[in-house]
Amino acid sequence: TGGEIVVNMDSMTVTDIDNKEYEEKYLTHMKSEDFFNTKKFPESKLAVKSTKKVGSDLEVTGELTMIG
Repeated sequence: TGGEIVVNMDSMTVTDIDNKEYEEKYLTHMKSEDFFNTKKFPESKLAVKSTKKVGSDLEVTGELTMIG
């Protein structure tokens, strides 16, 4: 019915690039100031405001905070 999910943005990994060199470049770029700026904003948060059962699924409404 409520709560908060906290994500460590610096823990990102790449699972679909087979070339180690490109994987490293991609991760470095995604963590840079151009994208998520993980040094300044190490966490993202999803504050769950409400939940509702929809058939066999669960619909979640919340507020997502990324990059401050």
